[in-house]
This record gives sequence, structure tokens and C-alpha cells, in this order.
Amino acid sequence: MIKQGINFEVTLTPKEVCEMFQVSRSTLYRWEKYNPDFPKPLRINTKVLRYRKIDIEEFKKKVGFCVE
Repeated sequence: MIKQGINFEVTLTPKEVCEMFQVSRSTLYRWEKYNPDFPKPLRINTKVLRYRKIDIEEFKKKVGFCVE
């Protein structure tokens, strides 16, 4: 028997991403607009954005971002 399941991706709110990088929301949106390497958010509906956690982690590794 094959088990089928639903895989849920872990997502982050813009606020959580800002806290992770210790930046403001305006900086986060500027990165999204002007940095082609920054992960694009998923639009859940007209008001809700989410970032895939795996994409954010990969970006952090790529740019060598480290917060103490």
C-alpha cells in the first residue's frame, strides 16, 4: 500500500523575515524589488504574502548573511 500525504511548506510572514534579517519592511520590499537574487513571495490572496522558508535560508547562505 502506498501512503499519500500532503507536504506542507514552511512559510514565513514578511514580519518574520524582517526579524530574521533585522531590517524594516521597507528594506525587505526594496530587496524584493531591486535584488534579483532575493526570493519572491507567494501571494496567498490580495493582502497576504508569505516567503518560503527554504528560499530565505538559501538566500542567507548565498550572501553569507549572519546575525549574532
